[in-house]
Amino acid sequence: MMNSLIEKISAQNGTPVEKTMKLLQSYRDLQRGKEIVGDDRILLDIINQCFDVVKDDYYYLILEQNFKTGLSIHTIANNLGIDERKVWRQRKRLIRRISVIIFGDKAINEIIKK
Repeated sequence: MMNSLIEKISAQNGTPVEKTMKLLQSYRDLQRGKEIVGDDRILLDIINQCFDVVKDDYYYLILEQNFKTGLSIHTIANNLGIDERKVWRQRKRLIRRISVIIFGDKAINEIIKK
């Protein structure tokens, strides 16, 4: 069932990084769902597993604060004592890393083209 869900997401328009971004942006909404079942449960599990994989990264807190708690880039930069550009760069790097976990070869090809 997980493979069919990833295939369904893969079929949507956009690059793997853009699709990953949409998944991460929906994370808080999925978490707030009163009863999470079916595809939403699987999607939430996939996102949580991706967070677990990148949790060892020094800048993981950027993802946690941005997507799990909904803090702004400005607030995250202040919390971490770094400038906003660094927050944006590290956030993008981590999202790319997650997109490779979810979408594999398609994401790698996109990253190589840039």
